[in-house]
Amino acid sequence: MFKRAFTLIELLVVIAIIGILATTVIVNVANARRRARDTRRRADLKSLQTALEAYAQDNPNYPSTASAPNCSGGTPIGGPPVSGYLWCYEKTAGYDPANGYVPFGSAQFLSTLPSDPTTGKNGTNIDTYCTPTGAQAGYWYASDGKDYKIVAACTLESVPAASDPLNDPARNDSGGIGKAFAVYSGGARNW
Repeated sequence: MFKRAFTLIELLVVIAIIGILATTVIVNVANARRRARDTRRRADLKSLQTALEAYAQDNPNYPSTASAPNCSGGTPIGGPPVSGYLWCYEKTAGYDPANGYVPFGSAQFLSTLPSDPTTGKNGTNIDTYCTPTGAQAGYWYASDGKDYKIVAACTLESVPAASDPLNDPARNDSGGIGKAFAVYSGGARNW
């Protein structure tokens, strides 16, 4: 009498199928996490934009970085040379709304400044577009008082289309492919 059992080939086929299914699940989870971080970046930029517009309703201008004490200058990747304002980087200037990277002067408009979801953990560039230059990844803010721009640089995990409302027109490649998310007032479009 024969005992019914699985053959070695049947076991290998089942193990291979389980391996393929596990790989698919892991890849899908990783993609969902990347999309979630980009969605958070979009929400952070929009909340900063709303706070800046509220600030401008109560004040004659936007919070200027022309002489902000915690702004080191520098520029996010791919932008034009600095002229009349400084770029403030989140990791250098900090997250205090009074004098952080967006120097509101108080916490009236935001209780704390948002941090990029990946730079808060490790401070490294994700976007390969930025890696060769050594640009600092994260949120950047610049304002001459009349106009402003906030850029999420070197951390994007998806490529914004040219038609994306948050695609930064000053940081596109020659084909119009976006390299950063940004919100800005009219005069700061090409900063």
